[in-house]
Amino acid sequence: MEHINLNLLRTLQILLEERHVSHSAERLCLTQSAVSRQLTQLREMFADPLLIREGNGLVLTVKASQLKPRIDQILADCSDLLVDPTFSLNIGRAPW
Repeated sequence: MEHINLNLLRTLQILLEERHVSHSAERLCLTQSAVSRQLTQLREMFADPLLIREGNGLVLTVKASQLKPRIDQILADCSDLLVDPTFSLNIGRAPW
């Protein structure tokens, strides 16, 4: 796996939280078919179904359950990269 598309990981993160393709699509501002296509890519990428249909929703496979905390951490770390660590804001306090 040379390149990882962070958008796919974000989709997987939301799918694992929502456990429903249409709810995930709504949160991601994508169509249901776009999320379904991304889920197909993710299944191929991880060589696992990741989510299995049960009733009106989806259940996580063992592999998906194991991936969830790692994906959450990776995306949190990426988000932290965008935060300027040198910026601080002091309100109502003298700098000395």
